[in-house]
Amino acid sequence: MERSVVATSSAQVGYRRDLRLRERLSPAAAPAVLLVVAAAWAAARGIDHRFISFSDGVYLYAASQAAAHGLNELYGTIALSLPPGTPVLATLLWKLSPHIETVRVAVAVMSSLTAFLTYRAARSLFGLRRETATLAAVLALAGPVHAQFVGVEGETFLTPLALGLALALNSERDPMAVVLLGLGLVFKLTWAPFFLAGVLLVGVRAGWRRALGVGLAGSLLSGLVYVAMARSFGWSARELLAQLLLAESHSGWQLGLAAGISLAVLVMWWPGLVLAPAGLRGTSRSARYVMAAALVSSVSMVKQGTFFNVLDPLEPFLAMAAVAGGCALWRGSAGRRALVVFCTAGAVVHAVGVSGIPGSRAIPLSLSAAIVDTQNEGTVNRIARAIDAHSRPDEPVLVSPFFALVADRHEPLGATDWFILRALERSCAGRPGGSRHCGDWQDAKAAKSAVVSVDSNVVSFDPSFRRSTGSPTMRRLIKVDAPP
Repeated sequence: MERSVVATSSAQVGYRRDLRLRERLSPAAAPAVLLVVAAAWAAARGIDHRFISFSDGVYLYAASQAAAHGLNELYGTIALSLPPGTPVLATLLWKLSPHIETVRVAVAVMSSLTAFLTYRAARSLFGLRRETATLAAVLALAGPVHAQFVGVEGETFLTPLALGLALALNSERDPMAVVLLGLGLVFKLTWAPFFLAGVLLVGVRAGWRRALGVGLAGSLLSGLVYVAMARSFGWSARELLAQLLLAESHSGWQLGLAAGISLAVLVMWWPGLVLAPAGLRGTSRSARYVMAAALVSSVSMVKQGTFFNVLDPLEPFLAMAAVAGGCALWRGSAGRRALVVFCTAGAVVHAVGVSGIPGSRAIPLSLSAAIVDTQNEGTVNRIARAIDAHSRPDEPVLVSPFFALVADRHEPLGATDWFILRALERSCAGRPGGSRHCGDWQDAKAAKSAVVSVDSNVVSFDPSFRRSTGSPTMRRLIKVDAPP
């Protein structure tokens, strides 16, 4: 009997030793898995010069010009609608290595950072176990919005900032929250709802005097960064205000696209939207506040020139809520388990659809979240060859800035951000001198360009192209029926 007791005790000691070992290894295992998955995802999608969006091309082209001629070109010769954080960092990368692929590598690194922060948030804010938190991080990494619509955008930085803000608010680290609140406004003005949400949460938790201090400190930090950049690079404060605020208020609306945008969101996100409500019940207050801010920020999609990229900060939170909801429903009836299996299968098909692996484009749109073709490097090269064949290197071309960059051509009069130039033209109507770029859009269109190329998005905000494309003086060189 004594021998049996000793043997049992030894087994228990060995089990506890193994358990302690697993507990020590698990925290390191999850980041290692995420690192491997992030590298595999980037390799599957490829690091290349595919077309992502018009605005991605705008900021890449602006970075190339600023790298060649100086950062003073930004908000000076080159009008931009995006705050300076992203263009400046893209310019520094371009100086380091003047290739689109260099910037794409940096974007992939930021995606990996977002996945790691999603894992941390899933553990802290949604109470998920390591395995399910890792799953949420993988879903965020392969999110259809991020995979298809986010390149060199403000959201590249806003998404990890939003995750970091939720973590800082949850752990009551107000100094860190101040830094994140201030930095967000340096990357995009749609950070304003997140700023307000952070201040409100501090007020609810610690009192409104504390919240006022956090808000003022965050605003001061943001203002100091803007002033430091403006003084360092010779930017005009008047031009910054005109381009970032005044012009944006005259950019126009695309309310007619609201139904189509909503349908596209449902196609991309339905697995998460079905499961997420069940996962929100036990989440932290900071996650709910930040998610509410992301929802408010997404309303900016009704503004002309803005599309699905503004949904990117919400996507990791949707992934976490969906996984938490799936775990909660799995403990219920057989019908609920079947629903979880169905949504999980949908999420897997969506990830495959946007992965770019061979055969992914064969998935029907009714099943896939791939609502645009992002495997379009061949089309980009074909357009660039057409531009190169019909223009000299010293001739301006009025084409999407991304195509000008790939073809090594320049835009007329620094017409990079066409949407902001059009908006500046509207804001200056009846008030000459409101901006140095008043009239630049009309001048750019009137300038002699060797090649002119527009897509339906441009025609929608400037219908004059619909008329001019039928002009006998213009000859169609190339037609892309399924444009990137």
